[in-house]
Amino acid sequence: MKKIYTLIVMVLVAVGAMAQDEVSVWNGKCTMWTRGEGTQESPILIESAENLAFLSYICAYGFETEGLYFELTTDIDLNGSETMPWNPIGTQSYYDYQSGCLISNISYNYFRGHFNGGEHSIFNLYSESDGGLFGVVSGMNGNRAVVSDVKVMSGLASGGGIAQKLVKATASRCVNKADIVNENGRVGGIAAEVSQSSVIKECFNEGNVNGKVAGGLGGFVTSSTIVNCYNVGEVEGAEIAGGCVGQSNAIELKNCYNVGTVACVSANIGGLIGKPANADVVSNAYYLNTCGASGVGTSKTEDEMCDRAFVGVLNNETDVWGFDDAFENQGFPILKSNPTELGEILENGLFIYPNPANDVLVVECEGATGIAVYDVIGQCVLEMAATNASMRLDVSSLESGVYLLSVSGKNRPALVTRFVVTR
Repeated sequence: MKKIYTLIVMVLVAVGAMAQDEVSVWNGKCTMWTRGEGTQESPILIESAENLAFLSYICAYGFETEGLYFELTTDIDLNGSETMPWNPIGTQSYYDYQSGCLISNISYNYFRGHFNGGEHSIFNLYSESDGGLFGVVSGMNGNRAVVSDVKVMSGLASGGGIAQKLVKATASRCVNKADIVNENGRVGGIAAEVSQSSVIKECFNEGNVNGKVAGGLGGFVTSSTIVNCYNVGEVEGAEIAGGCVGQSNAIELKNCYNVGTVACVSANIGGLIGKPANADVVSNAYYLNTCGASGVGTSKTEDEMCDRAFVGVLNNETDVWGFDDAFENQGFPILKSNPTELGEILENGLFIYPNPANDVLVVECEGATGIAVYDVIGQCVLEMAATNASMRLDVSSLESGVYLLSVSGKNRPALVTRFVVTR
C-alpha cells in the first residue's frame, strides 16, 4: 500500500510540473520559431513567449505576414509591467529588451496573416499604447486577416484587449478579461476600432472598459458586423458609452447581449450602442434592464435572460449558444466551447452552419462543383454535386463524430474544413 501511495504522489508531482511547464513566462527577449512552414496545413508554431515576441518584432521591422498562418501551442504569461510593457503585434515600433534598442519603421507594419490561439490563455498583458495583444490587424489584396481562439485572461491595455484596430479582418472565438483604460481615446473589450467589413463573432468581454469613446466589444465600429457576442464588463465613457459598441456607423449587430453596467456623463449612452447611426441594423440583440442605459435593442430582466428559452432566442437557427449549467457566467447564456468555425472558413470563400450539425448542414460557396464528406479514417460517407452557391446537406444518416468536408471547384484546389455531427 505504501508503494502505491508513493507512486500516486510521484505521478501527481509530475503532472503538476508538466502543468507549470505549459505556461511560458516572457523574459523580455525574442526568439525565432523553429517549426512550421506558415501554410494552413503547416502553420508556424508559437511555442513560447519569446516566439510570440518575435512575431511582434518582425512586424515592427517590416516583415510581411500576409497569407502566413501562425498557431499558439502553449499558455503565455507576458509578465507585464510599466518597466516591461508588451509591444502589440502589428505596430510601428518595438522595444527590444535584449539589445536595449527601440526599433521603428515609418511604414505600416500591420499584422496581415492568420493567428490561431488554439484556445490557449494569455496572462498579465500590459500594453501602454496601440492596443492590446495586437496593434492593427489588417487584410489586404482581397485577403482577410484573422485572429481566432485567443484568450486574454488578465492584464491592462489601452485600446482593445485583442487589438487596437480590425481593418478588413475577422476576430472569432476571442475572449478578453483584461481591463481597458484610455481616458482620451477609443476603447473596446475586443477592439478599439473596427472598420471596412470587419467581423467580430463568437467573442465575449469580461474586462472593465473606460475611455473617451467606450464599448464593451468595440469602441468605434463602422461598416462591420458583430454577431453572436456578449459583454459582461463595466463600460464607462467620458463622451460615449455602449454596452456592446461605443459609436457606430452602418453596422450589423446580431444575436448579441450586454449585461454589464454602462455609465456616461453625456447623453450618448446605450445598453447596446452608445451613439448609433440610422444605417445600423440591430436584430435579436438585448441588454439587461438594470445596466443603466437603454436605446436600440430590447430590454430584458435578469430572470428572462437567465431562462433556458433565451438561449434558443439567441441561437436564432444556429447552435453556438448554450445554457450556463455550471453558473460560469452568473446564469447568463454562454458560447459553446466548440462554436462555428466561421473565421478561417469565410476567408476561403466557404461558409458552413450550424456547426455542430444535427440533421442538416448548410454549405455556401461560390463556384462549387461538388461536395464530399469523409469520416476520421478517410472513407467517403456522403457525396453530391453542387448545383448552386448555397446547398443543404442531409447529414441525418451520419453518426455523432467529427467529419471532413471537401468542396471542389473549377480551376482551384478543393476547400477542406471539419464539422461535427451531434445527436
